[in-house]
Amino acid sequence: MQLLQGSGVEIQVGTQTPSPSWDETKSFKTWCLPINLVSHYSRYLREICSSNLQESDKRIRLQYHQPDVFGLFVEWMYYGSYESSSSVSIYNADAKCWVLGDKLRSIEFQNYSMRHLHEQYTRPVFGRPMTCDDVQYVCSNTSPGSKLRNFYMNFVVEHFGSPAKLLGSSTDWGTLLQNQSEIRILLLDKFRKSTFSPSRVESIDEYLEPNNFPSILPSQQKSEPIQLATGAQTAKAPIFNFDEKPGGKVSYEQRTE
Repeated sequence: MQLLQGSGVEIQVGTQTPSPSWDETKSFKTWCLPINLVSHYSRYLREICSSNLQESDKRIRLQYHQPDVFGLFVEWMYYGSYESSSSVSIYNADAKCWVLGDKLRSIEFQNYSMRHLHEQYTRPVFGRPMTCDDVQYVCSNTSPGSKLRNFYMNFVVEHFGSPAKLLGSSTDWGTLLQNQSEIRILLLDKFRKSTFSPSRVESIDEYLEPNNFPSILPSQQKSEPIQLATGAQTAKAPIFNFDEKPGGKVSYEQRTE
């Protein structure tokens, strides 16, 4: 309950001017959340709240992220998980959650999303196939060497000869390889060495982010979901402004959705 006490902060996610591909009712949403809660799970939001604590009549804006994806982050903070029913309507939801976690600097959320994603793609029966759009989104929204990008590249290289694992035409994948030299080089390297080279997709532990940053509040067990705050606990409090596009990354939603 300590995480639900104290002042609240208003966080607006999305844009007030919806792009042509976005539903106007879903272009942006606003949450009023306890500062202690968001500071505990996001170093990014913690720093904003700490540095702007004296300002008023403002809010935090995450303009270049999807509201529904942030909603999964909120669900995860309160309940320790987000359900499949919540994410089923969001295309490539787990990858988008990982990207949001990277922006928010929430390692626990990134690792939770990665576990979901890794299990879906690597399960031996009814595993999820990967598409060109899945790979393009990740390459457009991650930095070279990121855990998410490494997983997707390894999956493509390992299963490149399996239409059941990689959906799409040869033309689509050819275009992707022309644009993504990292994957192309790995794939050529595999073909040069041997078609029977060892598996490239590692165990889940190889794709989890190390969590070496202590929280400012006592760690909370994820097995005990936080009860939803009352109206008094989430009433509007001083709210802060931060309107910055994610540095160094191209928003895939902004370009293609």
